[in-house]
Amino acid sequence: MSQLERSLLARVAMCPDGGSVSAESLVPWIWGDDPPSSARNRVQALVSGLRRKGRERSLIETTKTGYRLADDVRSDCDEWHELTAGEGDAADRWSRLSMAVQLFSGPPLQNIPSTDDVHLAQETLAGERLNVIEECNELALQLGELRGLTTRLTALVQEQPFHETFAAQLMRVLARTGRQEEALRVYRDIYHRLDQELGVAPSEVLRVAHQDVLNGVQAAEASSEAVTVEAEPHEAVPEPPPTAPPTEAPDPTFTPSTLTAVSQLPVPRTLPRDPSHFVGRDYETTYIHQAAKRATAEAVVVTITGLTGVGKSALAIRATREVQDAFPDGTLYADLGNTDGLDVSGILGSFLRLLGVRTRAIPEDVTARTGLFRSILEERRVVIVIDNLPEITPPVAECLEQVLPVSAGSLAVVTSRGIDMEVEDWSSIRLRSLEIDDARALLGRLIGDDRVAADPEGATALLTATGRLPLAIRLVAGRLAHRPDRQFGPMAQRLLFTPAGSRDALDGLRKSVQMVWERRTEDEQRAIALIAHLPLSGISGWMPGTILHDEDDGDDLVETLLATNLIEPVERDNERTIYRLHSLVAQFARAQHPIDDATQHEAITDLGRDLLRRASSFHNSFHRRFVPAAPPMPDDQAPVQPTADVAVARAFFRADGRAMLTIAEEVADSVPELSWRLLVAAANAQHTFAGHGSWLGVASTVRERLDSASSDQQLGRALLQLAEAWHRQDLRSESREALSAAGAARKALTLLGANRAAAAADIVTAQAALSLGRRQLVEAALTRAEGLLTGSSDPTYAGWASTVRGVMHNDYDELEAADHELMRARELLATDGDRIAYATATIELARVTWRQHHLGSVNVLLSEVTTLLQDLGEQHLLSYALDARSEMSYQLGRDEDALHESEIVWRRAVDSQDLFLAARARRTRARALAAIGRLDEAEEELRESIEECTALDRPLSVAAAMHDLSVVLSKQGQHAAAGELRRQERAARASADLAAREEFDKAFGRQVEDVADPATL
Repeated sequence: MSQLERSLLARVAMCPDGGSVSAESLVPWIWGDDPPSSARNRVQALVSGLRRKGRERSLIETTKTGYRLADDVRSDCDEWHELTAGEGDAADRWSRLSMAVQLFSGPPLQNIPSTDDVHLAQETLAGERLNVIEECNELALQLGELRGLTTRLTALVQEQPFHETFAAQLMRVLARTGRQEEALRVYRDIYHRLDQELGVAPSEVLRVAHQDVLNGVQAAEASSEAVTVEAEPHEAVPEPPPTAPPTEAPDPTFTPSTLTAVSQLPVPRTLPRDPSHFVGRDYETTYIHQAAKRATAEAVVVTITGLTGVGKSALAIRATREVQDAFPDGTLYADLGNTDGLDVSGILGSFLRLLGVRTRAIPEDVTARTGLFRSILEERRVVIVIDNLPEITPPVAECLEQVLPVSAGSLAVVTSRGIDMEVEDWSSIRLRSLEIDDARALLGRLIGDDRVAADPEGATALLTATGRLPLAIRLVAGRLAHRPDRQFGPMAQRLLFTPAGSRDALDGLRKSVQMVWERRTEDEQRAIALIAHLPLSGISGWMPGTILHDEDDGDDLVETLLATNLIEPVERDNERTIYRLHSLVAQFARAQHPIDDATQHEAITDLGRDLLRRASSFHNSFHRRFVPAAPPMPDDQAPVQPTADVAVARAFFRADGRAMLTIAEEVADSVPELSWRLLVAAANAQHTFAGHGSWLGVASTVRERLDSASSDQQLGRALLQLAEAWHRQDLRSESREALSAAGAARKALTLLGANRAAAAADIVTAQAALSLGRRQLVEAALTRAEGLLTGSSDPTYAGWASTVRGVMHNDYDELEAADHELMRARELLATDGDRIAYATATIELARVTWRQHHLGSVNVLLSEVTTLLQDLGEQHLLSYALDARSEMSYQLGRDEDALHESEIVWRRAVDSQDLFLAARARRTRARALAAIGRLDEAEEELRESIEECTALDRPLSVAAAMHDLSVVLSKQGQHAAAGELRRQERAARASADLAAREEFDKAFGRQVEDVADPATL
């Protein structure tokens, strides 16, 4: 969820009692004094995005006045108000307020853009929280609920140094636990702060608390409650070692009598100071909170592993402090400093002393110490943090077990650079680099948000150079804070290209990486360096096996790199996991272990060949197969073994399609026959792994390099032109460019004798010509394609030809012929062939069936195709199915549904860069707006639709939008302008051979209700 979406959702959630918030008030909340153009549309887009991310559960509902949370959605604001509202007896009120305080344990409204409205809300909520905390503390004092109160009040006084009530409450609880001297020290400290910094005297509440402490009032109250109230612990002073050894050696075997040597020391809370400017890590923090809850039923160990500087210790300390109140018997912390060797005996001795065992009573034998430690923990609830272990191998894990809890009630958190795959039974968090938004927020807190906002591109480059490691960002920020003149971009370049032996802000981090590097074998170092030299942003798990020429060696390498966190798994939605060498590791590996050009080229070519073989095996199982399969490499005689699993095929292209483009561009000069084959093999799936522009850009570059007269390169050029034409027509609605590319491809493919591919080019020609209103060219191209396909057993192109012919008949109101062709296409493609052709035929048949007024069949067809496209993950064509459904909603008079559905389609079209679909969705939205009386908005949308359809040379769509706009203008009383639009509409219809108004009405169904010009009555 983006920051803007979180901001909108937070504002809606703050509305009390199911109230709603208007779009107008959301604009300053989200964007402050600098709203974007069309801010209202942006708000609608954010709402649509939230609804889409909610999937089957609707988060936000639209009301007459704006937006509200859905009835079944609960917010923490609702729970806060329920817990803090009402009265009741003191015990019940204290219990409810305690839960409320736990609910808002940190600052409110975090990770959203900071605007004036948000800042005001943050201050208001923070003030409410302080008031509740104040009342909760007062009730705790009245009820004698003193456990943990001193710790909480001490922290509050530090956070709010001028809050006199908190200081008074701290004085009272200290006095009631027999710590009058500390209570008086609190009074002296705040007295001096108020006098020196504010120039005011203490308030009545402080003076009364001071007088009570002096008179012993609180101490008297404490004595009456001594039976039930346990004294609050205070800072412990460790017992000094004995001056002489005991006269008798202690028995190493622990017995229950040893407990008599346990003194009543304060509860140990030994965590170091919280890291400043902690950002992100919401999932990981929640994970540790959940582990703390599980600890009530079992002993839980959580390991946090990650690369040096990724923030393992910061997360462990921050999250442990947040949950330590659930462990009333102590927080034990040991920092091992990433040194080799695990001093179990020393750690146990330190922990036992903190738990109150006197030094002389601690056994010398490690086994006896372990037994004593476990016996004490048997009846206590503690949280243990073991920080900065170098690596957790099975032997290290076995030793570590001696200082970890074994019985229910306690939690342990262990941080390390890596953990062996064989270490089981521990919950594991693999900490990765910060998300870019969190990294930018951290940089802004360290050097100022204004400075980051002034150069967002430079900031992104700098954060990328640091690998988005929190420690690296802090180190770089330290340099920037002292040098306001230093620019982000040059500093990023310096970090990326620092020569070996040079020093920069990340020098210390590189030394830590070197410690991990030196633990690897020579073969592992060479393999890591080879991966670091690849021109890929990520690798699939099978790729190391290819470049090492051994699948088992590749698997072993991946497991080693994962265990040591030198690579990060990158998991994208609906994609197979790929792995990425951390940028800092990659830089280090390239500097430490250079790879010569020949070895690099061999590895890249091997990968490209393997990618081609794998992609070719998926051609007939992939649901799009319009572009013909790439032929095998000339020197590759091994037959391709087809893979029938559709899901595996989709996962392959999503994960490895980007690598196919990168390697195709990399070897365009050296191995052109591999380059163009990789692009052709990826063509049918390119929309699943990259933007259309990415594939088209690489294809254009490679096609220019195919300048030889060899038949192989001529075939490559022609097939790339065919794929380009299809992409431009099918995915981008660029019909003029598609028509030109398809014509050139058809000529070349015909000369090369590639008849099926030439037929495919004719089909693209027909599609583009139909979009441009050139019917004769459509029919000629389809006739030519059907002739080339005579005798072909593959139904794909025959089905496409019938689909295009059916669309043509529908566009020109020849409904029976359209129905026949589209049903024939569905029959051809029902069991085999291109599933996208089948889905396209189904969508178009639904439009024809709707025009024939068979509404029940329309719904069946649209439901079928929607399910099919969702199963295939085909978001682009699914948008067209949703567009057809929004049109049907409008025709049935469900205007609000049509409005909502068309908004979704428009957003999807914009995201996929489909200009024609965006224009169509605008028109449907405008018609729905006009139907519900929002004429000004309808006019604006229709004018935009006319401009977009004109730019795309879509005369029928221009005519339809002009007609609707003329009606809207008539309703607004602009009859002269409406009359001019009708004249232009007739000209547009004439250019598409659809001149009769009656034909036009039949073609487009329900129209916006017209209003006659009074002058014509």
